[in-house]
Order: sequence, then C-alpha cells, then structure tokens
Amino acid sequence: MSEIRIFASKESIRSKRIFNEALYVPQWDMYVNVKKWSGKQRANLLVKISELYGGNLDGQTEIHLNSKDLPMLMEMTREVVAQSICDELGELLFDINDPEDVKFLDEIEGNVLQFLFDESAKLNGLLATALPLEIKNLETTQNSSFI
Repeated sequence: MSEIRIFASKESIRSKRIFNEALYVPQWDMYVNVKKWSGKQRANLLVKISELYGGNLDGQTEIHLNSKDLPMLMEMTREVVAQSICDELGELLFDINDPEDVKFLDEIEGNVLQFLFDESAKLNGLLATALPLEIKNLETTQNSSFI
C-alpha cells in the first residue's frame, strides 16, 4: 500500500495562524501568553540584534557587550518583550508603534523583564548560543550582491 502525501498550497498555509504559548511567570504567580513571531518579525528583530552585537563579534563565537551598548540592549529587550506578550487571541498587550507604551516595561522588575525576554527569545529561536551564527549569516546575506 502506498503512502498518502498531502502537500501544502498557498491557501492552506495562509489558513494557519501563529499560535501563542502560555508561560508561567513565577515572580508574578501567573501566566502570560507569548506570541510566536512571524518570519518578518523575527527577521526585523535579527537586524536590530545584529546592529547591537554585530560590531562586537569580530570572528568570535561569543557576544561581548560594552557599557555603551547598554541603552540599546535595554531598548531591544523591551522591544522583544513588547512584540511577544499577547492576550489569548494573539493581540499584543503593548503597542509597538508607541514608544511610551513600550517604555512601560521599564517599570517592571528587571529580573522579570529579563525572564520574559529570555523565554520569548527561546520560544522564537533566538538562543544566545546561536546568535553569533545568525548574525554572521544575516550580515553575509545583506552584503551579498544579487544579479
């Protein structure tokens, strides 16, 4: 008996929605929904991460930050969390087009913000161990000329 294969069509792919994942925040003793990013959102965040870390790699496999990078690191942390925390329908809790709304995240505990950032990044495939390779690949792609 032969195996039946089902192939995706553009319409079937469009009908798939991006899901959220419940994340328990022990410091708050409650759950938040973490949105799985679209390919476009992930690429935009990788560009920002590359801007922050790219100049510090210099062929190394580890990321090293300077104190001058801290304001940009905080901004990126807020942006990742703001683009991740959503309600049960997948609507973001923070308006990422309103800098003041995103800056609200500065008011929560630093360890909670870091936890939300780490878990959001992990859920969306931005693991710290993989970032140097992701950045190198991104920079190679951006520097390539297409005919």
